[in-house]
Amino acid sequence: MSAELAIATPLLLVMILAVVQFAVAEHARHIAQAVAVRAADTARRQGGSAPAGQAAGQDLLRQLGPTLTDATLQVHRDPDQASAVVTGRVETVLPGLSLHVTATSSGPVERLRATAPRVSAGAPTDPARGR
Repeated sequence: MSAELAIATPLLLVMILAVVQFAVAEHARHIAQAVAVRAADTARRQGGSAPAGQAAGQDLLRQLGPTLTDATLQVHRDPDQASAVVTGRVETVLPGLSLHVTATSSGPVERLRATAPRVSAGAPTDPARGR
């Protein structure tokens, strides 16, 4: 019985650590995605910029803790699109296992466009007359 226990106990512990490691990896993936979304949203706002997105993403990364280590954030904005890419390493629970995470978010740059009011056929052109 002691031989079986000597083999089964370490295997059970490794299995438990593996479950915890993959839970930590999933948490790190969520952190990376949240940082990428915050950075891209900040950069794509009207009046926003890539440095503003970078600062917002780095601030959120500091707030969310050390689960995502060696994280890098790259924010890019051109006249039409803004994007952010976060890469990092997952904190290690299971020795010898190194997991990496990447998350991306992008969207169109917000712009305010002035448009002429629509006039449909048969609608009054003088709003004061109402006819």
